[in-house]
Amino acid sequence: MKRILYIFLFCISTSPAFSQVTIICPDVVDAVSMKAVNGKVIYGHEGALQWEYELWATDGTAAGTGLVKDINPNYAGDLFCWATSSRTDGLQYENYVFKDRLYFFADDGVHGMELWKSDATNAGTNMFYEFNSGMMGWDFTNNKVPTFCEMNNLLYMNAGNLANGNELWVTDGNNAGTSQVVDLNPGTESSNPSFLTVYNGKLYFAATDGTHGWELFCSDGTAGGTQLVKDMIPGARGIFDDGTGFTCINPHFTNSGGYLYFHGDDAGGIGPAQKHWWRTDGTDAGTFRIETTLYPWDEDNVATDMNGVFYFASYDAGFGAELWKSDGSVAGTTQIIMNNGLTVRPAMMSLGNYVYFNGADNDSTGLAISDGTTAGSSMAWGMQDVAPFFVNRPQIINDNMFFAMSWYPDGGMDMINRLVQTNGTRSGTIIYPLAQPRSKLIPLGNDFIFFGADTIEVFQNPYATFLFKLHPDSLPGGIGVGIDETKNIKTISCYPNPASDRITISSNGFDLRGSTMNIYDVTGKNIYSKKIGVDNYSNVDIEIPASISNGIYVIEVSNSNQCLNDRLVIQRN
Repeated sequence: MKRILYIFLFCISTSPAFSQVTIICPDVVDAVSMKAVNGKVIYGHEGALQWEYELWATDGTAAGTGLVKDINPNYAGDLFCWATSSRTDGLQYENYVFKDRLYFFADDGVHGMELWKSDATNAGTNMFYEFNSGMMGWDFTNNKVPTFCEMNNLLYMNAGNLANGNELWVTDGNNAGTSQVVDLNPGTESSNPSFLTVYNGKLYFAATDGTHGWELFCSDGTAGGTQLVKDMIPGARGIFDDGTGFTCINPHFTNSGGYLYFHGDDAGGIGPAQKHWWRTDGTDAGTFRIETTLYPWDEDNVATDMNGVFYFASYDAGFGAELWKSDGSVAGTTQIIMNNGLTVRPAMMSLGNYVYFNGADNDSTGLAISDGTTAGSSMAWGMQDVAPFFVNRPQIINDNMFFAMSWYPDGGMDMINRLVQTNGTRSGTIIYPLAQPRSKLIPLGNDFIFFGADTIEVFQNPYATFLFKLHPDSLPGGIGVGIDETKNIKTISCYPNPASDRITISSNGFDLRGSTMNIYDVTGKNIYSKKIGVDNYSNVDIEIPASISNGIYVIEVSNSNQCLNDRLVIQRN
């Protein structure tokens, strides 16, 4: 019980949100595969048997959740997971939604691993293209995994056959409109175009053409328009080589200010990594390192664009990663000096005129903010009055940030997660207390679907997982509205606390006149409300109804300008 109470006390430190998270059904979901298609969320479902995966979909209700199609009826489960999942270390598989259809690789037991297409219905789920006839299917050996990217209303992908290996292919959504773009590595060998991204109207990707190592290539979608951008490490090794010769490092491609930024390893995958940040404008001369002394952090969400300036996290020789920014030149690549020992971890995102990131200073950890200056960089809310936390799975939807907030209660070893919605301000932040997210949110109408664990079940059975639906509160105003609030936290205090029959609420100087005071119990139920009189500017005395029993509660004071809250303990003799 102590843990559950601790979690609740943490959650009440921001605006309370109740009854918006509901369980659709118990489920084990391949979180990477979740996509919105044809008014449903489609995903890889793991059955009770090991490696039993099927294609499922949900419309947001328990009755509307179930199997889409048994693709391989003769097997314990379709090999859907091998083409869409990241459950195997080191392999990042993809599926992709193109023209409201899900494209993925699957094995039906007859054709091998081939490209399929689904509209989230049984009849609309069929094999789309057969690269290799018979049971051979698509070549998944040596970690050759599919990757997709859309450009000019066409879907490009890494796929292949026995004759040409794995190369760059394209489709317009029709079988007849599916073809190989170029045999970049001639013959049966593969170029394995990886991490496809769009920059300046062309595809950019890491690949090897058999002459050069893993280097940067670009394509306009034609064979003649596919070329090497720059041979950054001449010879058999390349700037993206991971040392195996079969796969490449993640370049972390980021489009910012007219340039494409990326990670490159000067060692070519041999010995200790010597990774640095590069940029390109698509020309040989315009492709170079923007720094030579840093150690870039190599994780997702490690960099972002904000108003045409490239922001990234890197180490220098000191302790902790720092926030850096660049205008694309060596001289214009500078560190943003932080106050109070503020350091940076990944989970970086930008919204409005601010960059948000997973930060830690001398007092706390949590969500940090920067406008690109020293004075404008600080903890947004790590807050010394609650447990330090970490920011994971960041995403931006409708000018609001959503992420999983993770922390270790009571100094224990079991991590707790909560879903957070924020516009960057304290009053515009909601922590949803009813689920532990294990995936990003997938928009579905006015709701969001995600995969996670129940906050009560997790203490009894850490493997109990569910498919959840979130019906969010009205999204607060976009970023930049009252942003100074992140650095000037408004609080109230109640005393005595614990209390028995009366309390005094002090707003520390903020105007309480005309506000409404609410008391919530641990289930989120509003059990008492009272209008504060016009004579009560910063202090108000409240008589606690005898019907409120001993326990822990949330006390909230709100008006059109602010929402302040504190915990309240009722303890009567």
